[in-house]
Amino acid sequence: MGSSIKEDDKTKIMIDVLQNIENEIGSALETLEIQSEDETLQSIERGLEDIKKSRVRSFDSFLKKHGHD
Repeated sequence: MGSSIKEDDKTKIMIDVLQNIENEIGSALETLEIQSEDETLQSIERGLEDIKKSRVRSFDSFLKKHGHD
């Protein structure tokens, strides 16, 4: 019983898998970088706390504040 996947298809699948791995590694490195930067991590935590406590503004309000009436 031979493989029904053509060599070209195998190559495309392998390239896709490698690209996905590259993306995952990049994401992991970005996460580690953010976690190693105390100021960035604290800003994210403050932002999440603001969201939890409903200290947010609507997108329309944001646009208006920045001159996009």
